[in-house]
Amino acid sequence: AGIVNWNRPITGASSAAPFGGIGESGNHRASAYYAADYCAYPVASVELD
Repeated sequence: AGIVNWNRPITGASSAAPFGGIGESGNHRASAYYAADYCAYPVASVELD
């Protein structure tokens, strides 16, 4: 899936192209607000007075 341009530039993304997400046309990764969740890991810390 995607877009192929032959001798014709495109200035923006087509709404028909897959954007990402967990659906069949996506890349099986969450996007937008949750995008940082799959490329980072949580770290716990404790601070005492």
